[in-house]
Amino acid sequence: MQAGTDESFQMKPMKLRLTLIAAAICCLPTANAAVGYFGNFYVVSSLNGGSNVFNQIVSPANNLTNAGNGFTLTPDGFNPSLGSFGTIDLGLGQSLGLNGFEMNTYNDGGDSVNSAVLYYRVTKSGDTPGSFSNITIGSPTSTSGNNKFWQKTDSAINLTSGLSNGDYTINFYVENDASFTGGSFTMANWNSSSGPSATFTVVPEPSAALLGGLGALALLRRRRA
Repeated sequence: MQAGTDESFQMKPMKLRLTLIAAAICCLPTANAAVGYFGNFYVVSSLNGGSNVFNQIVSPANNLTNAGNGFTLTPDGFNPSLGSFGTIDLGLGQSLGLNGFEMNTYNDGGDSVNSAVLYYRVTKSGDTPGSFSNITIGSPTSTSGNNKFWQKTDSAINLTSGLSNGDYTINFYVENDASFTGGSFTMANWNSSSGPSATFTVVPEPSAALLGGLGALALLRRRRA
């Protein structure tokens, strides 16, 4: 009887150890695949064909789980709120350029971020917004481990070309094509209604400025006569 009792005490520790090992295996952390954003985002602009200005936009949530919550505009050296690019006088040959954007992404667990696209749209105050145009970066500018850096600064898009007098809003949002072992998907921290925006004003219309100048010249000639 005693022998049976001894065997029982010998077996219990072994069973306990096997149970703990099984529980530990079940509870081991798994390597989840993931993609997302980190750091700051920049819209690259220029005034009158001048040097590039990196307008900083900071994300409050740098992972895909919180995608869609939007970004907030924060101060930087050029536009304290990125709220306005100011007044563009087309009569003086001034212009507002969109030269590109800059961003950082990460991917792990077999996932991959494969491209970056900035969508932008210019709408005059009171008008119905139109469709978005885009700037695409087909491959990362550089990589460091699972992190990818994306930058384009030479798009040279004249946002004010052909515009009439008035106040305008520029809307932005960004998307990235990504893939995993089972297929592909699109990740985005903004969308067409939640992305950041900036404003500017156009004065005067080139044709109006030309007509005004011709009228002043004719008046001056009459006075001289």
